[in-house]
Amino acid sequence: MNRTWANNARYLAGPAAIAAVRVFAQLQQFAVFLVAARLLSVTEFGIFSLVFAVVVGCAILAEAGWREYAICCEGPEGLRQVNALALASGAALFVPILLAANLLAFTKLDSGFAITSGLLSLWVLLRPLATVQSGLLTRQGKLSQLAIVQAATEIIGFAVSVYALRAGYGILALALGKVAMQVTELLASLYFTKWFQLKWPARQDRRAILGFSARILTARVAPFFQTNLSTLVIGFFFAPAMVGLYRAAQRIVGAAQEMIREPAKFVGWSSLRTARDRDENGSRQAVIGASLRYLQGLFLVAGPILLTLGIMADPFVALLLGPQWAAVGSIMLPLVLAAAIRLLPSLVEPLVAIIGRPEIAQQTALLTLAVNTSCIAVTIPFGLMAVAWGEVAAATFATPIALYVFRHEAQIGMKDIAAILAPCIGGCLVCSGIFWAAKGFDMLTDRPTLIGLAELIALAGAGYLLFLLMLFRFSRRVFNPLLEGVRR
Repeated sequence: MNRTWANNARYLAGPAAIAAVRVFAQLQQFAVFLVAARLLSVTEFGIFSLVFAVVVGCAILAEAGWREYAICCEGPEGLRQVNALALASGAALFVPILLAANLLAFTKLDSGFAITSGLLSLWVLLRPLATVQSGLLTRQGKLSQLAIVQAATEIIGFAVSVYALRAGYGILALALGKVAMQVTELLASLYFTKWFQLKWPARQDRRAILGFSARILTARVAPFFQTNLSTLVIGFFFAPAMVGLYRAAQRIVGAAQEMIREPAKFVGWSSLRTARDRDENGSRQAVIGASLRYLQGLFLVAGPILLTLGIMADPFVALLLGPQWAAVGSIMLPLVLAAAIRLLPSLVEPLVAIIGRPEIAQQTALLTLAVNTSCIAVTIPFGLMAVAWGEVAAATFATPIALYVFRHEAQIGMKDIAAILAPCIGGCLVCSGIFWAAKGFDMLTDRPTLIGLAELIALAGAGYLLFLLMLFRFSRRVFNPLLEGVRR
């Protein structure tokens, strides 16, 4: 028994470390954002956000599916070939970005765009090579070393960005931080893999690698546009300051989402995989139970966090960012609501992959992207707030799609969903009542203090936990999905 437990712990140590590092990365990046918000203007932050959204799109094209191919290919020959293609793809995107930056500088159209784009072109050049190294570390089973690489990358990026910001480099500081992160990731990965070889593939091999990578790239394009399409469209139709405000709201809500999503992803995939192995004769009872546990646990943790972020948006912004960012609070409310609605569809990808229907995830992602694009196109003429509420509409549309998949692929019906959501909904109503009472007693002011906010959040959290404990005491069956997981 002890040996089995030790083997399981050793197996889970690497993935758990990576999940922990990703949460740590979100905290680091959020800290950089807070420093930047204090030292940069809204317009400067908007310029960087717009440039970086374009550059991230180029980086996704450059890295294609090289990491996944490095994990799956057979023998060192395939690794040498994909490494050569990664270098070529990075260079192919590096050159046009650099030329565009020089053209902007030559025409003196916008020096901020020009210099920032030029620096970030180096990030695009190195990114594909780093993804191959990441794939090689995964292939070698060095997940703990991969976690070390990612942690070192975030620490170096944080140090360079903050130092350059305080030194007065403006938006160039953020670009320098990104480049420093990429250099660190590549060099640290090379230290652990001790491998870097190149061989240009023959036509037949090249066609096979590109075909494999194209399928991975297709799956990545949809999430990219879901995250960045609104930034790109707002940048096209509005001033950079509007991009800065919207992107700041996305950044705050996104940090909360990622800190919830990364541990949830690790727990969800692990529990679903274990449940599938436990099912016998094609039965999906264990997978259904694991799915319900995942959703109930996710909502119990994420519900009060997102509720607090939505209700306390204005005090948070006033305290953390300052008065020039005051408009961010009103934008955050619909974005938080959209994030809460998307919690339910987050189960679709791991569920359909575990039961052997991965094509459903790709189909739903493309359909969601089409709806998201339509909502932005319809709302953009009505201003920034309309675009934010358009995200709520797009997230709402994804919910019936998810419910359909749950019903037809896993026999999870509306009654099951309602039952597991009941504790979270009740607890969130208690939290809302506490926040409403605090507003009535003038505990929420225009100039909040950190201690005051912490006390109020602690009070709401205590009310939430007390409600759950009372519910557990008098109606334990509502927690049956979680209790079944604990017993196992």
